[in-house]
Amino acid sequence: MRGLVLLVALAAGAEPLLAQGGRDRVVRVVDDRGNPVPYAVVAAGKATPRVADDSGVVTVSRDRSVEIEIWARRIGYREFRAPVTPDAETGVYRVTMLPLASTVDAVVVSERASTPLTRSGFYDRVERVQKGAIVGEFITPEELDSRHISNSSDALQGRRYARVTYAGIRRIPLILGRGGCGMSIVVDGQRMNDTAQDLVEQGSATSIQNLQRAQGGGRREEEKIAGSPSIDELVSGREIAAIEIYPSMANAPAELVQLTGGGSCGLVAIWTGGRH
Repeated sequence: MRGLVLLVALAAGAEPLLAQGGRDRVVRVVDDRGNPVPYAVVAAGKATPRVADDSGVVTVSRDRSVEIEIWARRIGYREFRAPVTPDAETGVYRVTMLPLASTVDAVVVSERASTPLTRSGFYDRVERVQKGAIVGEFITPEELDSRHISNSSDALQGRRYARVTYAGIRRIPLILGRGGCGMSIVVDGQRMNDTAQDLVEQGSATSIQNLQRAQGGGRREEEKIAGSPSIDELVSGREIAAIEIYPSMANAPAELVQLTGGGSCGLVAIWTGGRH
């Protein structure tokens, strides 16, 4: 599954009774001991992957067939891919993931609820987006683990709400939102100040176009950006645990917006640390 792209937009984590309605299907992800596997990335058939809740439950799009092909991935477990039929009584599709042999001792379900990502509110916001409360896109630890990226900007290539462009001879990566304006970037709850991205965020779409042409009025601004650290210099792609992308401040969670100090062109929140 190319890139393991996670574009989250609809509801998830519904109760098992929904599975009996013939519409959405409920998948419960557990380990070989029957314990839930929180926040597993799950896809049914060709549907967009979604993130399970802290109980390992996720609602996937309806399917006409009773047996459906389910794919699931969670760091610390073997990838699951197989046809699954629902439980005769509950209608729930049960997926059993096996811990990797090298990490069996480290896989403790009771500890997963207190990981850095859960404490940052990352998975809470995933659930809010999947329920339609806010609009955003998430790059999960599982996706990052599969891509083996070196530069932070590489993780943001080809996203729905953000695009990467490059300025000057040094090819400074700049993260732009809708209309070509600079997005606000927060790393581990701290706004990136005095950086190339910060300078572009304070500029206009017109000045960015000048920077891209590297001529005329954009030359002076390009020189300022060239002398400022980029996102790739401040955060290694290997350090990133997860990323959140919001197309506008109006669509972003209030707890993240207050960290930016303003801006109107969307928000990228980067979280570093262990991918679990």
